[in-house]
Amino acid sequence: MAAGDETAACSWLVLAARASQQAGAHRDAVAQLSRALELWPGDANLSGRLEALEQIARSAELAGLTAQAVRAVTEAVDLLESDDDRGRYAAAQRRLAGLLEAQGAWERALDARQAAADAYSAAGRQAEAAAEWLAAGAKLRSAGSFSAALEVIAAGLDAAAGAGREDLVRRLRALEGNVRARAGDGEAGLRIVRAALSDALTQGDHGSAAEAYQRLADSLEHTGDYRAARASYSEAAEFCELNGAGTLGEVCLACLTMVLRQSGEWDQAVETGRQVLASPDSNEHARAVVHGVLGSILLHRGRLQEARSELHAASVLAKRIGLAAMEMDSEAHLARLATAEGRISDARDRCWNVIRRWRRTDGERHYAIPNLRWMASFASERSAPDLLEACATAVTAVVTAHDLEAQAAVHHVLGEAALASGESAVAVSRFDQSLSLLTDLDLPFEEAEVQRRAALACAQAGDRRGAVERYRSAYRTARRLGARALAQSIAAAVAGLGEKIEPRLGRLAAAGLGRDGLSPRELEVVRLVAAGHTSREVAQQLTLSPRTVEMHVHRILVKLDCRTRVDITRRAAELGLLA
Repeated sequence: MAAGDETAACSWLVLAARASQQAGAHRDAVAQLSRALELWPGDANLSGRLEALEQIARSAELAGLTAQAVRAVTEAVDLLESDDDRGRYAAAQRRLAGLLEAQGAWERALDARQAAADAYSAAGRQAEAAAEWLAAGAKLRSAGSFSAALEVIAAGLDAAAGAGREDLVRRLRALEGNVRARAGDGEAGLRIVRAALSDALTQGDHGSAAEAYQRLADSLEHTGDYRAARASYSEAAEFCELNGAGTLGEVCLACLTMVLRQSGEWDQAVETGRQVLASPDSNEHARAVVHGVLGSILLHRGRLQEARSELHAASVLAKRIGLAAMEMDSEAHLARLATAEGRISDARDRCWNVIRRWRRTDGERHYAIPNLRWMASFASERSAPDLLEACATAVTAVVTAHDLEAQAAVHHVLGEAALASGESAVAVSRFDQSLSLLTDLDLPFEEAEVQRRAALACAQAGDRRGAVERYRSAYRTARRLGARALAQSIAAAVAGLGEKIEPRLGRLAAAGLGRDGLSPRELEVVRLVAAGHTSREVAQQLTLSPRTVEMHVHRILVKLDCRTRVDITRRAAELGLLA
């Protein structure tokens, strides 16, 4: 190099990089090849430069240097753009798409996928084009871009048919049906998915059948048939396991946890979710869903610190892979968490984040619905008319004659608008219409939250008996689910009516009121622990065994969402329990 022989230097560096690769020193190889490219003489030896870029990408991937791999393949794509070999250009775009997906840049990855599909098609390699359009369609489905998904699926079907690849036709048909179901055409969507599944099973195409099983369960869920969706997800997971599709099976189980959450089977949702997270077959999609479901259940059960960790993990993963449903669901539950902690401004900002993400979809009408309903209640309670109007606009935009859950949400949001305007009687009517629709849907937590708001409207309309009846029903559901925060808010509301808690809601509600769910004995322990006493000293003062005191401390840690005794003191002071 000192002599200025850059061509020889490049050759030497390429040889050195090859030796580094053979020795497993891939970072060294990346550095050597990068230096070689800096010295590369103009446009000379294009094929050699492309090979060097390929080797940089390979070593960078193995060394965990994804950004450098992306840069190398991007340069290769640029060099090949005008190349007559469209298949080679397509392969580079496909490689770039995979790297961008690993980097979390899913929108750029989608562009690369579609460019690869177009190039493969131009090269006459229709099967590969169909595979890329299938991947692009699946990504657009997850992003809530249903119209664009249907366009690329149509292109994929033409290519697959032209290549005589019936397996790809089945996979694309199943995806098409699923997208149509998600877009609101449940009847047609289910018919298409079922036909694809039947064809795959008849032909013994187990790979396509596994995908179609998952698409069917997802379609049933999006049409609001939770019972059928639960059975279908379970069948799909079992089929995947038996036929070597472990990763897809874990996605089915992850999606099942969402159905279980909505159906009020929280303990089973948690158990299934933990199994998914422990499985080596779980991908980012499955983990994003499970983290979100676990976080939401922990939040409702008052375990805020654990909930925060799970919801944050869900949010990061969902944004990384462009999973719109979990982007919205995790953000809405982070808004609930902020509300529980008194961070109202943060909660409001997060609600607007949900609205903005929803607006980037083609009217996502399933996962957004329960979150928009809660956000409308939040907006009404916090006098945020702009947010309330945005929720109403979103819900009314996606409601259909066959979607009872969305219809219930419309009545709820309009009830919140009436309540905010002081029209209590109208609000009662709207909330009751919402409840009449929810009754047959088996969505107990949603129903309990609507009952709580209906009770408030009754109270403001002067119907004390109606308020107590609705509060009582909501409280029973909250207790059954273990939804501590909801149960405590209901108990406080009943007390605010001047009613005695025990005859209305029961002894446990009366015992926990004003003590954040703590029993009288646990409150005594809290105050002694906060005063700096050890378990032995607390035991002596309360005439208990140290072991019993430790048991009380454990329960207090759970109820107050604490990890240490210091946390107990801090939290108890925040709640005013030390007075």
